Amino acid sequence: MTARAELTWRLGVWLGAWALVPHVSFTALTLALVASTLLLRVSEARWRAWPANLRVGIGAFGIALGLATLAPEADALGRHEGLDGVAPRARAAWALDRTPSVFPTRLVPGERHFVLAPNAERVALLDEAREERTDGVSLGHGLFAVDAPFAIERAVIAIDGAPSLTLDPRAAPRPQIGCATEDRAVVLGAPRPSRVTVVDVASGRVRAERHDQPIHGELVRACVSARDTIVWGTDRAVLDGTHRWDGGRVDAMVAVGDVIAVAVGNVLRFVRRADRGFEPLLDVALGFSPVHLLANEEAVFAARGRRVVSVAIPTTETETETETETESETESESESESESESESESASELRRTTLRTTLPGDVIAMAVRGARLAVATNAVDAVDVIDEVGNHYVEDAVLELDARTLAVTRAHRTARRTRRQDHPGAVDAGLLPRALAFDGEKLVVAFAGSGELGGLVSGALETRRLPRALATPTALTIPVPGVRVVLAEPEGRLGIWRDERWQTIELAPASEGARAFHAPTRSGLACASCHVDGGDATHRLGPTHGSSTPRAAPELANLALTPPYFRSAAYGSLETLIEESARLFGGWREEVDARALVAWLEGRARGGNATVDSWSARDGSAGTLRSRDGLDTSMDDVRDGLDDSTPSHDDMRDGVDTSMEPPTLDDVRDGLDAFVAAGCAGCHVFPAFTDRRVRTGAELGRARRGRWDTPSLVGLARTHERFADGEGVHRVDTESYERIARFLESL
Repeated sequence: MTARAELTWRLGVWLGAWALVPHVSFTALTLALVASTLLLRVSEARWRAWPANLRVGIGAFGIALGLATLAPEADALGRHEGLDGVAPRARAAWALDRTPSVFPTRLVPGERHFVLAPNAERVALLDEAREERTDGVSLGHGLFAVDAPFAIERAVIAIDGAPSLTLDPRAAPRPQIGCATEDRAVVLGAPRPSRVTVVDVASGRVRAERHDQPIHGELVRACVSARDTIVWGTDRAVLDGTHRWDGGRVDAMVAVGDVIAVAVGNVLRFVRRADRGFEPLLDVALGFSPVHLLANEEAVFAARGRRVVSVAIPTTETETETETETESETESESESESESESESESASELRRTTLRTTLPGDVIAMAVRGARLAVATNAVDAVDVIDEVGNHYVEDAVLELDARTLAVTRAHRTARRTRRQDHPGAVDAGLLPRALAFDGEKLVVAFAGSGELGGLVSGALETRRLPRALATPTALTIPVPGVRVVLAEPEGRLGIWRDERWQTIELAPASEGARAFHAPTRSGLACASCHVDGGDATHRLGPTHGSSTPRAAPELANLALTPPYFRSAAYGSLETLIEESARLFGGWREEVDARALVAWLEGRARGGNATVDSWSARDGSAGTLRSRDGLDTSMDDVRDGLDDSTPSHDDMRDGVDTSMEPPTLDDVRDGLDAFVAAGCAGCHVFPAFTDRRVRTGAELGRARRGRWDTPSLVGLARTHERFADGEGVHRVDTESYERIARFLESL
């Protein structure tokens, strides 16, 4: 008998014996090895008399039996023996614990990448396709920051002129509804970020496409319909077929007649579209970068998290009155006094036409019609006004506000149980309201969790199941009464409801991971219930009546390189976290591809907060904005648009003033020096701003027991998340705090 055959025989006996042990552990594996070895030694005389082929066959069968038993239990075996998360930790160490290194390692267009290169003099990002170069900026301590352009597909980090680090390709873009008119819907970003697709609403046919040709060489980020013409917002400007206004990177925009409101960072900029071009009217500092932007005939509404701001639309009459008052004052007073009083009156007028509020729930979607403002939310603090639905987890609801005062007038619980529910406490309808639109007096709601389209009239909600191809609706628009245009982003399809039937159009390949992210458990909760993309949503995972405090759900980005997971670092891998979460909430209602969900989560990346357009000047000056009189004004002048001379409570996040102007390069460098001097870099190690270690309460100087994950600080400026319970960890003096806060705003 050959040595290979002998090995097959002995290994087969060992694994076969282990397969017969019901307990899966390394201890059982060791006991099986000892037992099989003793068995072979005791009965050696007998089995050696067997034919060699018989022993090889028995050994092969034992190996197959052992592997068949091990395969489905491999994850459980790893967790039982403390090996959960070994692969993610090794992957993160290989990518980040070396020099040079970059974070995030995946290309994120329009956002900031951090490069650790202690001995380098120059760092740049190279666009291989366009043969373009973007220079990075040295922040000190061997750390560089480089902002990736929007229109970029693949990139390499060059250090001192030599290509050194290859970034993973950008994530595949997903479709979004840019704007809609009576006869057409414009879809952006599918299947490539540079594609704009125009769909004929009446016929459901694709009328026109722009394949891989950004308008004027720029990436389209938003669009509106004004005067029956599509106005485009790009990564650099606002433009139509004739004119162009270089107002900065467009994050969102809405139009009311000839007036267009453009969100540029945390500033709302009003322009008028006239025959001779775009005329700047007014700039208003919002204090946050809006995720939702919409308007009625009188005001523009911007929202992020629980904060909502209403800004009255500037009119021609208001502009004329202001100019007349200024001329009258100039005749009787000196020029300097006139300018001072004019600015004071303008700020006073703006304060009277700007409203701010904090809602009892997070804004997930918005719609407005006249004086009715509707908000879809995933968690409501004032739960006593809403009936319970069978468990204390699901809080999906629609709030109705008075658009003139921003006061909540009604709250409607949408989640409910139907005859389909098959589990105690199960909720299976009205889940994840993700889009709203008015059809006359009826408020139409799209539910991504339960695959429904519902109508809310006088507090009564009636829903209808959507076709399977549109089972996860994420956007909704009603261009004309009776017509619904629904975008199911995870399915990559657009649906048009007209003449009592649905027509679907395929825009991009379906994403099984995105489907799983929105798939509800039997409790009614899905991953998307808490982790709302683009917002600062909070959720309450516990009894609602005062015994559980809402906490901000952490942003799901850069997970592939930042294990372990959860605030307490309880999960070493995403697979374990997903499995345990689903079990906690009753299991998935339908079969879910957990591997696709893990891959989808690992592919999500976010960079730093690229708030300053021109750091390459290296002069430490902030960017400027164009005022309505054509003069360059600093962000200090824009702050006159705030309600008060000091930031309101809504503009403060854990002591950080988010309404202040973007940090200059000098601010960031000075703040990084303070960050290092205070010892912060000992845990939040460059370039990912985390060493991925787990720390106890004693190590952090906290009386509370427990283990705490060290989170990455990249993206901190965009989220409410502050430590595990919303509190800070380190105590620094006031001067250092202010310097560090300015630095953190750049992350």
